[in-house]
Amino acid sequence: MVSSANGMKYFAGPRDDPFFFDFGQYTEVINGRATGFNKPSNDTFASSNVISIVVEMPKSMLGSTDVLNTWVG
Repeated sequence: MVSSANGMKYFAGPRDDPFFFDFGQYTEVINGRATGFNKPSNDTFASSNVISIVVEMPKSMLGSTDVLNTWVG
């Protein structure tokens, strides 16, 4: 569920892992049995969930700074 307030949007919860990674082929490359990845590759983590915290805010709320510091644990 997405909540919003004061021009900002918030979400916390499970989402499908957005990263594509062929772990099997990666292992082959690391072990010297392959020189690169296959096309098409196998998405090892397809349908795996990650827990996400997402905050969307207008750029104007950052003020004049070009730096956005975050704390991720």
